[in-house]
Amino acid sequence: QIIGGSSGDDYELKPPFGYQIANGKSYTGSVVVVLVASRFRLGIGGEHPYKYAGKRGIATKVEGARNEVLAEIDGESALRVYSRWIGRNEEEVAKNMLAIGLEYPIGLPDHRGRRYFVKHPAIVDGDKIINFAEIPEGSAIHLLKAKPEETVEATDKALEKAIARAGTAEPLASILIHCAGSAAFLGDRVSESFRKIKARLGKAALIGLNSYGEQWPRYGGPVVHQNLTTAFLIIGKEKAF
Repeated sequence: QIIGGSSGDDYELKPPFGYQIANGKSYTGSVVVVLVASRFRLGIGGEHPYKYAGKRGIATKVEGARNEVLAEIDGESALRVYSRWIGRNEEEVAKNMLAIGLEYPIGLPDHRGRRYFVKHPAIVDGDKIINFAEIPEGSAIHLLKAKPEETVEATDKALEKAIARAGTAEPLASILIHCAGSAAFLGDRVSESFRKIKARLGKAALIGLNSYGEQWPRYGGPVVHQNLTTAFLIIGKEKAF
């Protein structure tokens, strides 16, 4: 099982965009890998709060080394279409894209069209939108929406999923991967969410980070890079073998 998060730079959003720490040193452009081997039961669960907001289109032109730059939707400027979808003018969206994208991210529906892989539209470059995760050219994209209180609820659901998948009645430890954007979206309610996590985990140890993207197995499938999600790795007290 794999779980992870992309390191950040305290919302500076300036190159190199994140720093990694391992073995007493700091790095950039690197990946820190930790192997957890245990006889105890493990479970991973994640969630997001977003639902379809009634607008959709096709990513007709995508650019960037990681297909993260959405240039056109349905043959029109991505900024123009996105602004029309949310009912705001392009200048306002361009100026406040990072914050607006927390409430109105882009979702790629799964093969059944009922669940979403969330992408955070974060920066406007001309009339293009730079996202924190890949949007393949030709893919269907849906406008999503959520409220801060729904993010708190989604975090609760993610924790319960992880505990259930670990098959444990009493967690011993947990690793939390929480999107930095979701933390900003919550504002003062971050403390409320954290208190609920600690109350549910009881005496279990807890470590984690606010990430610039989360990696975990979405809907039981392969591990993917996504945004605005929360995921937990739970280690239970019961032995797996």
